Amino acid sequence: MLGTAIAPRTLAASQPKLTEAQRIAIIRALIAEVGIARQPLPPDKHGVVINPEGQILNLSAVQQALLDRGDSAQRGARVAITAIEFKSDHIVFTINGGPHKTHWYNHVHIGMSGNMSPTQTTVQGGPHGSVITLQFANDVPPLTPEQVRHYLSPLIDWDPPAKAMVMVQPLPAPVKAAIKDHKVLVGMTKQMVVAALGRTGNKSGSTDAQGQQVEDWVYGKPPETTFVRFQGIRVIRVTVWHNGGQTVSTQAPPELSAEIHRRQQQAAQVEQEASQPPPTLRRPGDAPPPKPQPGRTTQPMLPPQQPPPPPPPGTSTNPQQNPQFPPVICCGGRPQER
Repeated sequence: MLGTAIAPRTLAASQPKLTEAQRIAIIRALIAEVGIARQPLPPDKHGVVINPEGQILNLSAVQQALLDRGDSAQRGARVAITAIEFKSDHIVFTINGGPHKTHWYNHVHIGMSGNMSPTQTTVQGGPHGSVITLQFANDVPPLTPEQVRHYLSPLIDWDPPAKAMVMVQPLPAPVKAAIKDHKVLVGMTKQMVVAALGRTGNKSGSTDAQGQQVEDWVYGKPPETTFVRFQGIRVIRVTVWHNGGQTVSTQAPPELSAEIHRRQQQAAQVEQEASQPPPTLRRPGDAPPPKPQPGRTTQPMLPPQQPPPPPPPGTSTNPQQNPQFPPVICCGGRPQER
């Protein structure tokens, strides 16, 4: 009986996969996370497909969708992750409620392995959102929330809200609460508005009825749109259109009014200090320095020169008779008379 040699079979080591605990950590960290759109996002169900290297895998489809249907979020607009769905080799992030005719804040929901659990089910007309798919070559590897933010950073900028916190810290508590709730108050600066609502590409300048230069920033799309009017760097009016009605605010809250008054006093004090004459060493009663006359240049005054000391006894000022003055040698090598 002949024996058959069987070659040993090497089993490929299984790649580690995303764990259930890591999924929960990602959901807790990124659901309702607000960022700024780096690129316009299309309002269709396919959205943008990106890999961990930052390459858009469906670039031509994205460009065609933007041409056909416009964008759901302009570059610089505020976007929020409202749903996360994990698949075997990709993760789907729903942005601003997704490409559905509903308000995104009424559809914040989470899900794992394809099971979605909405927190609210209110359905009403509203702006469309988008979808971002993070595609991996194989199974989804172990990830942390920081890594997911990094992979999405070519499309969403997470840094401006973090930078804004440095500016927000010294503000009064009601102003910080409004920024945290993404609301604009009369009296806010442009930096505060960006911290609350993000940047917007819909800006326009005009002249009001009093002849003052104003600037309008527009956020959102019907049926809910926010108009923020600036005069200089301060908000002077906030108009919010929602469900066919409007809310207009023209008065700053007392805490913000006090903050504005304090900063105006600081600016006035700095301006007053800058207008003061420079310090001087003249004593009270001293005559001021003479002013230069037009057409005449003022020469600096030099101290009087002292006459040279007389020569010592027994010496002469004649260089030929005085050994202290050596003869001058010309280029021919012979002494030259002075």
